[in-house]
Amino acid sequence: MPVVLALLLSFVPAFFYASILYWFDRFEKEPLRMLVGCFLWGALVATAGAIIWSSIFELGIRAIVRSEQLVDLSSAILIAPVVEETLKGLAVLIVFLAFRHEFDSILDGIVYAGITALGFAATENLLYLYFAGYAEDGLGGMLALFVVRVVLGGWGHAVYTAFIGIGLATARLSRRPGIALLAPSLGWLIAVGCTRCTMLWPSLSSAAQASPDRAHLLHDGQVHDVPLEQVAVGDSVLVRPGEKVPVDGTIIDGRSSLNQALLTGESTPAEKSPGDEVVAGAVNGESALTIKASRT
Repeated sequence: MPVVLALLLSFVPAFFYASILYWFDRFEKEPLRMLVGCFLWGALVATAGAIIWSSIFELGIRAIVRSEQLVDLSSAILIAPVVEETLKGLAVLIVFLAFRHEFDSILDGIVYAGITALGFAATENLLYLYFAGYAEDGLGGMLALFVVRVVLGGWGHAVYTAFIGIGLATARLSRRPGIALLAPSLGWLIAVGCTRCTMLWPSLSSAAQASPDRAHLLHDGQVHDVPLEQVAVGDSVLVRPGEKVPVDGTIIDGRSSLNQALLTGESTPAEKSPGDEVVAGAVNGESALTIKASRT
């Protein structure tokens, strides 16, 4: 079954990576029950919490900007890194506060944070491998994502969250009140920044692909779906509600609002009517438009 395969491809490597961290801690091993608890926190609590809180924040952003592309970009760059690292770091903070006698070295901080993050990564990879891999591109898509996310990027979450553990361990070992306050905050900021950098390039690349690759060409009263390369200057193109404008042009029929947030930075959709110019990549609002292509 695909789900079972995705489960094995996600959790077996995570257990292997966790065993490496456990080996590094071999001279003063942390209690296994606490490490298991951290892994389960990451796999269950942090993952579920990230899905719930990210969805709530996305609803708020969607109500303001009304642009799916901008919502996706904001979620990947602003919301997800903060929510994920906060929830993962919470497990490390609980260990730090409740079991301070077990939290007495920088390595301890790295181990607790890394194990928690590996649990989070395991469940996240399971969801990606099945829904973004198998469900969209079959077994080949699942295996391709496995290589990218689990083999090549398997240590990503563990490395980022380790900075939170290092910050808390530094606070535990320091006798200076200022360091005790600053170190955990700095560790969290570095973790969030690393996660944000990881998500930044794919998000911007996706956003840059603003224009669709096909267009509804109007010819002799008929609508023909054609590759964008076949649209010439002067052609009439239909843009239906919710679709992206495929080419630069001028509206010759219809009135609607166009969301140009990712193109111009304007969060409020602009009202457009016949004679107004439109830019490829803008998202059409509530009504169909016919535009005359001025540039392809």
